[in-house]
Amino acid sequence: MSAYLLDTNALIYYYCGDSLGRAIEPLLASPSAHFYVTNLAVVEIRSALASMVRREELKMGGYRLVMKRFSYDISSLGRFRVQPIRHSFVDPCIRMIEEYALRQGLALSTLDCLHLLAARDLQQREPDLQLVTADRAFANIADLAGVPPILLEAPEQPQ
Repeated sequence: MSAYLLDTNALIYYYCGDSLGRAIEPLLASPSAHFYVTNLAVVEIRSALASMVRREELKMGGYRLVMKRFSYDISSLGRFRVQPIRHSFVDPCIRMIEEYALRQGLALSTLDCLHLLAARDLQQREPDLQLVTADRAFANIADLAGVPPILLEAPEQPQ
């Protein structure tokens, strides 16, 4: 059975109707797959959308509509299960940042590190888990850390 953890950027593209987000639709069409978001993404999506409202890229009505759809999708009736960020992730997060950011010189943010640790924790129940993201650098680090990524990319433009 397939399982997917959706990164916050993937969720934003999906709910805002971006072409990158439409790339998620075939995954969501699988009736037997499990879909997850972290409880951190539940906060991050609101912050990212609020920034879009402040920059006037999204109207308040659009914000409310997206949040209503997302809230339904993380409810017991919806499609996403919420994977917690655990307190026990703090020390492993420090080790990952030291390994990937310091030793290997890769860009790994604190939030991405926490999402990645949630994915690795989830792999214990869902060994076929894949991380869905639009962030190439994060996808590369996820792959190095043993979480197979699906990198969302814009469809090729006809020439």
